[in-house]
Amino acid sequence: MSNSSKGTALITGASSGIGAVYADRLAKRGYDLILVARDVARLNALAAKLRTETGVAVEVVPADLTNRVDIAKVEARLESDASISLLINNAGMSLNGGLLDNDPAALERIITLNTLTPTLLASAAGKAFVARGRGGIVNIASVLALAPEMFDGVYSGTKAHLLNLSQSLAAQVEAQGIRIQAVLPGATRTEIWERSGKDVDAFPAEMVMG
Repeated sequence: MSNSSKGTALITGASSGIGAVYADRLAKRGYDLILVARDVARLNALAAKLRTETGVAVEVVPADLTNRVDIAKVEARLESDASISLLINNAGMSLNGGLLDNDPAALERIITLNTLTPTLLASAAGKAFVARGRGGIVNIASVLALAPEMFDGVYSGTKAHLLNLSQSLAAQVEAQGIRIQAVLPGATRTEIWERSGKDVDAFPAEMVMG
């Protein structure tokens, strides 16, 4: 790691989409990075690009954040690495269809990745940041957290959980100087659509962010 005065940002789901954009922007602001995702080849390519462009230290941590062993590995890193000053809880997924269209395995997977994992990581990071006296957590939720009647209620329910978690945690740790942010993007043109089997172009163009 370099001697970054801003510390290190750990970003989940960092190989593409919103996570990769956060990695780029934070590296350009001087943060060292820990990039977490399943796709090692893409993580390595992004890490090499950011090292060359910005000179920050970038570490790749392969992890499947629906797997409890891998979740625990990232939790442990947040607890033990005093250089980490920022957690970007970005990893997430969507479903093709809703509650009545998916089998139990698919429902368990989305609830694990979108709800359980960011909750456990926020808990680990929050405790560590309070003990260290600095830090911030960004939870990537969705505007659908505010509109459960639209589209898939399972997905919007997981994002409502993140919004509630963020608001509660912010009130709890504000006095210690820890900052919590919930981000509520609208439909965003990322690979989450292709992975879930949905066509983002089926949405009205004015609803989709590039």
